[in-house]
Amino acid sequence: MKDMSDHFGKVTLTVDNDAEIHFNGRMVGNGTWKTELREGVYQVETRAPDCDPVKTSFTVVAQQENNIKSTPPTPYTGYLSLFTRPATATAVYNGAHALPLQEPAILPIGTYQVELSRKGYLTETREYTVTRNETTT
Repeated sequence: MKDMSDHFGKVTLTVDNDAEIHFNGRMVGNGTWKTELREGVYQVETRAPDCDPVKTSFTVVAQQENNIKSTPPTPYTGYLSLFTRPATATAVYNGAHALPLQEPAILPIGTYQVELSRKGYLTETREYTVTRNETTT
């Protein structure tokens, strides 16, 4: 029997947002996966609810620590298109993020609190739900 340990490398793979990590068709971790693999090229898939899965290829070098940062899954998105009178109003969603009023904004799906304001006018807050691949006006 021949010792093959010289052909293996330690692998630590991480992905943001605690996403699921799938390797060879099965889930192997959430956010982090540690293992040993034979030298070569491999592929993992990251998954999360309301996201498109993403595949990441990586190379394992034998007798080394292989730290891999995997690409996180891509959130489903939709469009939010706002029209205001006057057109020079300011729009902010969830209290901190500016929204463009000249063109539709691409946002992850979900519900947003949008505050519309302009000097000399009453500030108004409205709730909008962005759905996948659709425009909310």
